[in-house]
Amino acid sequence: MSAFAKSSVRWRPLRIGRRGAAAMLVSCVALISCSSDRGSERESLPLSATEEESSGSESSAPPRTAGLSSIDGAQGGATDDVDGDSVAGIWVNDGSAGGYWASVLVRFDDTGRFAIGNTGRVDGGAYQVGDYDVDGESIAFVADDARDCPGREFAWRVELEASGIMQSEVVSGAGCARVGTSVGWIRVSPASSAGAALVAGDRVVEPRTPTSALDLFGVWLKVGTGQVLQVRLDDTFALDDTGDLHASPTSAGSITVEADSLKFVTAASTDCPDGTTWEWSEVTLADDLVQPSRPRGTTMRAVGPSGSCGDGTVEELTWRLLSGGER
Repeated sequence: MSAFAKSSVRWRPLRIGRRGAAAMLVSCVALISCSSDRGSERESLPLSATEEESSGSESSAPPRTAGLSSIDGAQGGATDDVDGDSVAGIWVNDGSAGGYWASVLVRFDDTGRFAIGNTGRVDGGAYQVGDYDVDGESIAFVADDARDCPGREFAWRVELEASGIMQSEVVSGAGCARVGTSVGWIRVSPASSAGAALVAGDRVVEPRTPTSALDLFGVWLKVGTGQVLQVRLDDTFALDDTGDLHASPTSAGSITVEADSLKFVTAASTDCPDGTTWEWSEVTLADDLVQPSRPRGTTMRAVGPSGSCGDGTVEELTWRLLSGGER
C-alpha cells in the first residue's frame, strides 16, 4: 500500500503545533471543550495544553496512547476492495497521531450514515453525523451540520488492507482538516486481525473501583475480540460485536454499579430476551502511565461471563477505553 504524504492541519478556532497536527482527523472533534456539567454527555474532549503553537516554534507531539498503536503482526497484507461492505463498522484512529487523537472513532453503517468524533459515542451524539457514499477509492461525506467546520461536505481517498487497516487522505471539501491530511484507522468491530491485536495498557498505578456510570462513560473494546461496550451517563449500556452498536446491538439495557461489581439487565436487545441479568465482579479501573493527564482509568478489568447476553464461560475480562471518559 502506498504511503500518503502527511500535511499540517489547522483546526478552527484553535491553533495547534504542526507536528501534533500531521495525522489528524477530518472532523472538528477537538473544537468543543468538555461540558462542566457532570450529568450530561460531552460533545468533545479538549486538546492537551502542550499542543498550542507558539510563534516561530513547533510544540512537541502529544504522547502516544498505549495499545492503540501496538499492533503485533497485523501491519501489511493484501489490499481490499473499497465499498460499503468493506468500510462498514467501527474504526479507531491507529494512534500514530498520539495523545487525544487516539480516542477518535468513525462509524460507517450499511444504510449510508456515518458518525465521527471523540465524544465516547458512535450514535447521533457523536460530534458529526451525516451521509456518506463510496465511489471507487473515494468516500464522500455530507454532514448534517457543519458544526464549527468551514462546511458540511468533504471527501477522503482511502486504501484498505484485508487485515482491517484503512489509510485515509482528505482530497477535497470544506471539512475541519486541510486537503492532504492523512490518518490511519483500525477496524475494531466487526473484528479484524488488526483490531484483535490491539492491547490494553499494562503500566498502571492505583487500580480502583468505579462508583457510577460516569466512571465508565465511553466506548470500550474487549481486548482480543470485536466486542465493544458503550456505557452512557443515564446508566444504560449497549454491547455488540457486529459493528451495529448504535442501532441494533446484540445486547442493551441498564447497568448498575454496586461496590466492585456491575449488574446488567437487558431491554430491547437484538439477541437477548428482555430481563436477562448477569454480573461482573472484581471490577477495577486503571490509569495508563503513558497518559498521566487522564484523571480516570483507561483499562477496565473484571471477572464475568464472556458472552453478550450473560452466557459463555466465566473468565477474566480486559477492556480498553477507545473513546470517552472524564478528563
